[in-house]
Amino acid sequence: MRNPLFITILLLGLVLLAQAENPSVESHLSRGYDYLDKAQFDDAIIEFLEVLSIDSENPEAIEGIEKARSLRKKPAIEPLLIERIPIIEEAPEIEEAIPRYPNLLILLVLLPLLFLSFPLVLIYQKKHNRILKRYTELLTYQRVSGYLPENRDLIKMVANHYKEEEIFDSTTALAYEKSEMFGEAGLSYQNAKDLTKAAEMYEKKSSFEGDDYDILRRLAQIYHDLGQEDRMANIFRRMVAVREKPYDLSVLGELCEKLKDTEGAISAYEKLSQLDKKRPEYQDRLLKLYFDNGHKEKFVNLAEEAQTRRELTSDILSRLARIYVEKSIFHKASEVYRKLTEQKPEHRYELVETLLIQNRIDEALQECQRLPLTNSQEANNLLTLYGKINEKNPENSQIQNLIEETYKKAEEKGLEVNLPTSNQEREKISRTPVINAQEAYSILTEKSSKNPPSDQ
Repeated sequence: MRNPLFITILLLGLVLLAQAENPSVESHLSRGYDYLDKAQFDDAIIEFLEVLSIDSENPEAIEGIEKARSLRKKPAIEPLLIERIPIIEEAPEIEEAIPRYPNLLILLVLLPLLFLSFPLVLIYQKKHNRILKRYTELLTYQRVSGYLPENRDLIKMVANHYKEEEIFDSTTALAYEKSEMFGEAGLSYQNAKDLTKAAEMYEKKSSFEGDDYDILRRLAQIYHDLGQEDRMANIFRRMVAVREKPYDLSVLGELCEKLKDTEGAISAYEKLSQLDKKRPEYQDRLLKLYFDNGHKEKFVNLAEEAQTRRELTSDILSRLARIYVEKSIFHKASEVYRKLTEQKPEHRYELVETLLIQNRIDEALQECQRLPLTNSQEANNLLTLYGKINEKNPENSQIQNLIEETYKKAEEKGLEVNLPTSNQEREKISRTPVINAQEAYSILTEKSSKNPPSDQ
């Protein structure tokens, strides 16, 4: 059977606990006037606002807020004493003052309350600290706005409490914006998915305080989400101006390439290649931009520097060799073509031609013997090269033997070829000779239309 005395004690304890969690209007008024006496005006306003949350038309709380606001604006010469408005309570009649419980029961009630006093103090302190934690759409401000004019100090106080509690959402954005706390307002709008308004707030903050890297990162993310790549590129330019980081430079370079801003991309990749020399993909992009836009000197300088640290791709080697040929630097061109043949053997024809220009006949013959002979085209190309070597050294019997041997192999394989004649007329050879004896050089003759203009 349950003990009715124990149940009674428990119920009384819960009632007292509930009353401790919800202090009366009088207690808040009393603390408010105490804070006024101590010139702690912000705390006084908080207590009076709590009264208004219980009784929205309480005249004493409204009067207390007005006094606190007026006193806060005056210089404190000496402590101000605010006369409290006495709270008149009717004295209970003698007939009603009769104890309802025996003294023993009262003692049993008070004993557990003594043990509960400490946690009750903690609970009340926690509640007091949460008083201004969240104002749903500035609810408390709206309650007093009917009695007080719109007050920037009050809005600032509310916004600061939001910031202390790290609350950034749609209900706090307006308070931050009115308080000109644009960074916090931008974050609140961003969390509320109002990206256009968030960008506006961040831009205002930057215009007043200068560019901040973290704010610029938020702006870049917003413009990315909005699909505004031109504005995103502008933000990354500002980010790089504040702090040069490899990732930001790589993104900026890619954006500039996408937006056809060639010079911007080149500038970003140049800075990136200096910061991060271990990642060749950035240098390869920069080399391609140099070549495609006619910066041949820069292309050669960067390619030669990169070649000392790593193997270049076949495309870069091919472009480098072509520039060497255009500048008549044939010894370097032949070196590059030799490396290139390891990746793409079809470039051996260009290698032989550069060797011939330098009169390196023996090396040219060795390279010719490595050329394939599987179809008519390859047979005629090989005979063309032998013909050019023969013109340079007509007394060399080895060349004549190689020509005859090539012709026999082609005949055995059923390939249609013509032996080179003295005037080099080969109507059935489809591949145009890359080098003519009458020209200074023409390795890239058939590709010259694709070459970009040289630097001015």
